[in-house]
Amino acid sequence: MGQCCTIRTHREPGPSSQIPERWMTTEVGGCGSNSRVLSVRMITHCIFDGKPQKNNLYLGNSIAGNDAKTLEFYRIRRRVQICSKGDLRKNTQTHYVHTPKSQEDATTLQLVLCNIKKPSLPANIDRCIKFIRSASMTNQNVLIHSKSSNHDTEAYSIAIACGCLMKMHSWTLDRALYQVTMQFPEVELSYDLAKKLHAYQNSLNIIETASPTEEASSAS
Repeated sequence: MGQCCTIRTHREPGPSSQIPERWMTTEVGGCGSNSRVLSVRMITHCIFDGKPQKNNLYLGNSIAGNDAKTLEFYRIRRRVQICSKGDLRKNTQTHYVHTPKSQEDATTLQLVLCNIKKPSLPANIDRCIKFIRSASMTNQNVLIHSKSSNHDTEAYSIAIACGCLMKMHSWTLDRALYQVTMQFPEVELSYDLAKKLHAYQNSLNIIETASPTEEASSAS
């Protein structure tokens, strides 16, 4: 099973009910079986060293990440963009490469996935946290998104978002995923990515407590 982590439209079951497992939503205008619409949500206010910052972290699909009007509307000045090698070949007029560490204060941090040399998820999360922290210094909102509708890059963008929430708030994976699904109800992590994030949780020495749903129930 591949890495799937998507938001889909709700359709009646039937012979033609198969739809691409990509980020889709019925909340922004009408959409047919093959149409794709913009989707972006704020997932947290940024916080570092226990201090709330004046910028927010957003998660969106590839359409949102490449739409100038959307970025302006949400005052998003920086982006974490997940790319595949295929995305780079499709965009020969633009140089999409691994962002040098010396340039991580630029407006876009690109993480390029490669099947041959698979990136370390914890290392990429730490790079993103450093990038987001830098954006907080100038109150700039940050968007995490996939460059294209590729399944692997979209799944990885969710994992990166969860990892950033875990690191930023000292949350468990369950708590971080709960936060994401509050905005994107149909999101699920693949087994492979969830396993890596559980290992990342252990490395952060985050202790499992009550599940987010149990916490919400006790609070009410």
